[in-house]
Amino acid sequence: MNSNLEFLSNHILGNNITEVLKIEKNRIHILGIGFPLLVDERGDLVKINNLSLDEKTSSRLNYLLWSLNFLNKKFQKSNDQFDALELRGRVVKLLITSIYNLEKSDTYDDVKTVMKYIEEERDYIKECMTPYALVNGSY
Repeated sequence: MNSNLEFLSNHILGNNITEVLKIEKNRIHILGIGFPLLVDERGDLVKINNLSLDEKTSSRLNYLLWSLNFLNKKFQKSNDQFDALELRGRVVKLLITSIYNLEKSDTYDDVKTVMKYIEEERDYIKECMTPYALVNGSY
């Protein structure tokens, strides 16, 4: 996983790819690589492996993943200000690692653990970007 994470992260960052996340009916795509996670007609994740998600968990997880995609775009537009390149690297790695860990989830607790990790890391990234956000608009 670590070599794949590095490869995907470097490819996304090196090619300045903005859209790293795309959700379709039966797959979620990161950089065109599809992960078999079931998505409903609204685009919310409803099943990971054989584990069905309740509506609250599904909506929260979907929000977290899209917020990472938004942060990626925000940092890409920052022109390397306030350590944005390093933070963007963290966002990309977090997104890839999270999808990989979700795909490996066997229990509801596994999914909750991944979500908690995403929230904590995303909050840390947002704290680090506060000076940039105050100068260049909200996040």
